[in-house]
Amino acid sequence: MDKIDDLTKKAAGALMAGQGLSGELLSSDAGGQLDDATVDVVNRLFASLCAIKPAYRQAWPDNKALGRAKKEWARAFMAAGIDTIEHLRFGLEACRLDGSDFVPSAGRFIELCTPEPERMGLPSMDAAYQQALRNSHPASIGCERWDHPAVYHATLACTRTALMSLPADRSRAKFERVYRAIQNRLLRGEVLAPAPPNEQKAITCKPDPVVGRAALAGLRASLGGVRA
Repeated sequence: MDKIDDLTKKAAGALMAGQGLSGELLSSDAGGQLDDATVDVVNRLFASLCAIKPAYRQAWPDNKALGRAKKEWARAFMAAGIDTIEHLRFGLEACRLDGSDFVPSAGRFIELCTPEPERMGLPSMDAAYQQALRNSHPASIGCERWDHPAVYHATLACTRTALMSLPADRSRAKFERVYRAIQNRLLRGEVLAPAPPNEQKAITCKPDPVVGRAALAGLRASLGGVRA
């Protein structure tokens, strides 16, 4: 998976499919943290946003405001770990479909860059959390079923004890944070180790001495009290 910092200008330009706006370009010396390829991606991202959102001047009334916004958005991307083209693709796609003429805030755009799990072929948040709870119950040990490795790894990262013992709202919030983090790892191209196979394992039953003594007493009674 390509990272923004590793992209060439040619690759970034082809991906973003837009032209920089004259007089409104972010420069590579912005804050001393951005290389030329990252700057090019941010400029083309904003060109696409301006094309998608005709009321963009409500947020950025002039070139200076637009230039400041680019710097702040670039910093926000770095702080949030938005560092792949896949992230930006999801964000732009969501902006094209949301029906609003106005540009989102940097924070809102970052939220859009992490899509709902279903759009990535993962179980929904609700389905994943419910499966994590079921497989964390002691009665499920040895016969867990996992619909996706992401659910398995999120469950392990949260710990089964925490999922079962925390209040429901805190348990859910913890799982959501971890599941979202795993989504971002997948967007960066990470391959997760597979979950254990979905097959019921043999459960060893320990003998119950009370049941054993009762059975022996019944056998003795049927033999007229004869002892071995």
